[in-house]
Amino acid sequence: MSSELPRLAIVYPPVDLPFLAIVEAGRGEWETLWVLTGDDREVYKDVRALHRFGTVVDVTSLPIADAAREIARHRPDGITAFRTEEFAVTSMLAQELSLPFHDEATVACLTDKRAQREAMAAAGLPVPRFWSLPPVSSLPEVDRHRLDQLVSDVQLPVVVKPGTGASSRNVTRAATTEELRRVVEMLLPDEPSGLVFEEILHDAWQRTAKPFADFLSVESVITDSVIHHVAVTGRFPLAEPYREAGCFIPANIGPDDISAVQECAARAIRAVGIRTGCTHTEIKLTPDGPRVIEVNGGLGGEIPDLVRLSTDQSIFTLVGRSALGLHPTSDAPLTSKRISYLWNVLPPMDATSLLAVHGYDEAGRVAGVDSIHLRKEPGDRVSWREGTVGYVACITGVVASLRHEDLWEVIDTLGGIISMDFAMRVSAASE
Repeated sequence: MSSELPRLAIVYPPVDLPFLAIVEAGRGEWETLWVLTGDDREVYKDVRALHRFGTVVDVTSLPIADAAREIARHRPDGITAFRTEEFAVTSMLAQELSLPFHDEATVACLTDKRAQREAMAAAGLPVPRFWSLPPVSSLPEVDRHRLDQLVSDVQLPVVVKPGTGASSRNVTRAATTEELRRVVEMLLPDEPSGLVFEEILHDAWQRTAKPFADFLSVESVITDSVIHHVAVTGRFPLAEPYREAGCFIPANIGPDDISAVQECAARAIRAVGIRTGCTHTEIKLTPDGPRVIEVNGGLGGEIPDLVRLSTDQSIFTLVGRSALGLHPTSDAPLTSKRISYLWNVLPPMDATSLLAVHGYDEAGRVAGVDSIHLRKEPGDRVSWREGTVGYVACITGVVASLRHEDLWEVIDTLGGIISMDFAMRVSAASE
C-alpha cells in the first residue's frame, strides 16, 4: 500500500459485506483500516483475509473513547460504514475522531421510521400521514385500550410496517378496523420496535397494468452536503402484499420524471440531515407527483452490483471518496451502457413450504442471465412475512441494449420457464 494515499476507516460488520468489491473500489483511492467493533471478535468472518487487504484495527470490547484513541493511532482521514446496523457506533467514533459522518439525530432518522417521517414532515415534504404503536410483548388490557384509541384515530386503509425493519419484512396492509386488529395481534409480539401505520398513497397505475412498478429509487452520494445522484433504479411490480420482485438500472422514465424524482430525493436527504455518505431513497409515483416512501442510508445488497453491471463503475468508490471529503471525478448520474437487473421469484402469499422447483437449468441458459441463486430448497418453509428476502430464486443479468422492451422479454421468458410447487394454507392471514 502506498503511504501517499488517504486512509479510510471502514467499520466492518460481522456479515453481509462484499469486502473484495470494496477492496477493488478502493484500489488507488485509499488505504483501508478495517475497524472491528462490538463485544465479540469471534462473530467476524474473513478477518484473516482482511489482513491481506489493509490494516485491521480490533477495538472489540473497548469503550468508545478508548476505541477512538486506538483508531487515531492509524491517522484515518475519513470513516464510514455501509450498513445501518453500524451507523450508531460509527457516528460516536466519528465524533471522537472529529471526522465527518452522520450525527446522532441523523442516525435516528435512518434507523427509526417514526423519527424519519417526523423529520420529513417538519421539513414540509408531502409525506403520507402516519401513526405509531409502541412495542409491547403482549396485549394486556391496558395495551388493548391504547390500541382501541389508536385504531379509532387511524384513517384506513393503511400500510403496516415494523418501526425498524428492512426488505419488506412483516409489511402488509389493513383496510378495515377488524383487519387492523388482526394484523397488530399477529405482528406486534415479533416487533421490538413496535409498528408504524402509514396512509396508503394512490397508485399511478394498477400493479398488473405494466411490466414495471410505479415506484423507484434514487441512489445518491453526498459530500460536504453536496448531493450527487448516481442512478435511478426502476422496479418490477410488487408481489402481494408489499414484497419487492426485483429492480433494474436504469429506470425507464423520461428526463422530466427523472428530474422530479431526483429533486424529491434531494429534499428528503436534506430533511434527515445527511451531509456525508450515501442514500437509497425510495419514491412512489402518484397522480399528485412523486412522494418519498423512505430514505435508507445503507446501500441495498443488490444496488452496488447493478450499478457496476450497468455502468462499469463502483458506487463503493464514490462512497469511500465521500467519506474522505472528495467529490466524484466524473459527472453524475453515471452513464448506463446496458440494462442490469435482479429478478426475484417469490412464493405466493398463502404458501407455507416449497415442494419443488422446475426449469432451473433451462433458465440458466437464457440469453441475458448471468446467475441464478436458489435461497430455498424443497422442504424449506416459506412465508410472506419474510418480505423480499423470502425469495425462492434470485436471477441477475444484463440486457446488452438500453431498450427496456428487451428486458421485459427476458423476464417473460424466465417466467414461462421457471415454475414452483408449494404447500398452501387456507388463509394468508392465519399464519
